[in-house]
Amino acid sequence: MAGGGIIFDRRQELKPAQVSAEATQAADGGWVVVLSRPLAAPAPYRALAPGKTYSFGISVHVGHSAKRFHHTSYEYTLALGSGAADFMAVKQ
Repeated sequence: MAGGGIIFDRRQELKPAQVSAEATQAADGGWVVVLSRPLAAPAPYRALAPGKTYSFGISVHVGHSAKRFHHTSYEYTLALGSGAADFMAVKQ
């Protein structure tokens, strides 16, 4: 399950979430998770455009702990089509 949110001076959960998730367990026991959302999502989401770089982070929450126990990533960057970033999204 995926959710959207903003964390600055307080935590704000965005509903309805524009992000969806699909997870499958790999043969080696690891997980493959695909996160997706529309490029032109409504406010307060930022529209994503080719050639620009965006910062993001991911948190993974344990389902039975009411969101109290979680792991949070460092900041990553994402670019669409071209540019310098940790993750590059390309049209298939």
